[in-house]
Amino acid sequence: MTKTDIFLQILFPRRRKLEGRVRNDRASVGWIRNLPHGRKRQRFSLGKFRTAGRNMALVMLMGLMPVYGAVPLNDTAVMDVNISRKGLTRLSVKGDGIQDIFVYPVISGEVALQDAVQLHKSGHVFMAPEGIKEPFYLTVITQKGHVQDLKISPMTQQSVPLILTLPESPQDPHDALQQERNVLEKYLLSALQGIPPRGFTQLSLSDASSRQIGNLAVTPLHLYGSDRYLLSVCDLENTGEQDLTLMAESFLSSSDLAVVFERPVLTPQSKIRMVIVSPRHEGLPVLSDDNPVLTEPLSPSPSPSSSPPTIKGDPE
Repeated sequence: MTKTDIFLQILFPRRRKLEGRVRNDRASVGWIRNLPHGRKRQRFSLGKFRTAGRNMALVMLMGLMPVYGAVPLNDTAVMDVNISRKGLTRLSVKGDGIQDIFVYPVISGEVALQDAVQLHKSGHVFMAPEGIKEPFYLTVITQKGHVQDLKISPMTQQSVPLILTLPESPQDPHDALQQERNVLEKYLLSALQGIPPRGFTQLSLSDASSRQIGNLAVTPLHLYGSDRYLLSVCDLENTGEQDLTLMAESFLSSSDLAVVFERPVLTPQSKIRMVIVSPRHEGLPVLSDDNPVLTEPLSPSPSPSSSPPTIKGDPE
């Protein structure tokens, strides 16, 4: 009986046993011969049966082959593991080494588990459970202090290594916030130098006209956008006769994240550049819990005035 006949019987268990052979031609069409009396011959395409046969064989084969990937360590649970009853199985911790092991019970049947399960000086555990019929328990302690309890069940299967991985440590929210701040500062300083940051494209300005806020003229220059952020580049000019101390709160709206000035003090009749970063879409998380990121990368210029006025109020 051919493999095709076996697959046909699996697919059609209620049909009478097929007699004769299934003939293939160039069109991948075969005939079922010797059908019961009175039933006409039926044509069918063998392509689907071949595909189904291959898939079924693959599923059957995969069901017999134990496959272990990298399994994260979990010190709060006992991990159930099936290993080969014959041969050698290696247990390793990726990125760490096993420092000590504990095995229970001491003897299983006529086999001493300390002989069947051994810790090598390289930091790997090797298990050869031939003759062990019952599950046993193994606790491993890694060099970095991680602990994992395992229930090992010897089975009749192919021997494959068991790899454990270190658990992912949760990221500190403060560290994530600081990383995001550092990224935004790089964006701001790059735009301040007239260079669009990587991942940003220049967008058209909806309104490029200057606005006057007291003695301060604000002129939009460029608008850069990425998937997450917008960078607004403006010129600030002091049209008055006194120094102006620039306060970030005066230029940030409730949706803006950060602002940077070339200099925090603007002398009379001088001009500096300012960049504001804001979310491109609503719903993005705000960086700071209390205040936006305030960036002033350069030291203030010496001021002849002892009491420079401060810019107050919303520029909009």
